[in-house]
Amino acid sequence: MICLFLLSLAVAGCATYGPALQTQPAKDIDLSDTYTVIRVGGNYFEDYYTFALIVPENGKYRFNIFRPEFEYRSSKGLTAKQALSMAETFVAAQPNFTHSQTNAVMGPEGAAIAYEVRPLYQQILFGEPDILIVVYQLKADNIVEVRVDIDDIVKRRQSDGEIRRRGRR
Repeated sequence: MICLFLLSLAVAGCATYGPALQTQPAKDIDLSDTYTVIRVGGNYFEDYYTFALIVPENGKYRFNIFRPEFEYRSSKGLTAKQALSMAETFVAAQPNFTHSQTNAVMGPEGAAIAYEVRPLYQQILFGEPDILIVVYQLKADNIVEVRVDIDDIVKRRQSDGEIRRRGRR
């Protein structure tokens, strides 16, 4: 009975979630489209959950950011050049930023359905320049759920800093 229950949960989970979408280095962004830029994070000095998502406004996919609404904001009706500039400026405001990386979010058909711009940091700080973990999960009705996390070493660093700050009071 328990095995049957677990099997039914697994089948139900597969029915509502499609595959995790892959990313790859972006080649070019279609200059004829208009875009929405979703800026995630950037809410405090060392907010390493920060990145930008550039979504074509005429695309068939809708992106839901799995974060509280106050942790992201959107700007609509931008040209490709405006969208890229806004995204790159946004991620560059992070402390210890070195440069940005732009990746295409690939849809199930193999074409880019959005673009992410993520900050890269000084490698000496965290052991690697890319500390973000972003998962794009395709759901029913062409909804892409976006989940953002950071590497555990960064979480430990932030936790240690918070403990030291509390001890000084």
